[in-house]
Amino acid sequence: MKTGRRSSANPRPSADAVELRKVFTDLLRLPKANKHLAGLMSGLSHSYDLPGGHPLVGHRVAGLDPSLFLAGRPVLLDLAGILPHDLGATRAQPMDGLPHAILVRPDGYAAWAADTDPDLDALTGNPCWSLLA
Repeated sequence: MKTGRRSSANPRPSADAVELRKVFTDLLRLPKANKHLAGLMSGLSHSYDLPGGHPLVGHRVAGLDPSLFLAGRPVLLDLAGILPHDLGATRAQPMDGLPHAILVRPDGYAAWAADTDPDLDALTGNPCWSLLA
């Protein structure tokens, strides 16, 4: 309640605040700026500094079926049939913009990824790997 009273005590924004609002209104009309600000506000544009050579590692993997993560464990996806069958990867159809194989953390961020010639030592040495079992 105190916060509400404070914000209503001065109902007129300053001239600087009015100008800043105009700038943000203009920025939000630009799709790239809108997407960038939405990512910042939602936390979805955050990336982690994780080991791995693939550019997707440490970034959120968009477009995956949320039901893959109902068990609360990492998911190993093989989108191009490049992983040995004994790894227990979930086979799925290739998706535009995604690598051929991805180890995805339960929060939707890539822990490991490969396009061709997957480094299986890096995969099985990844901390998320032990959580697959």
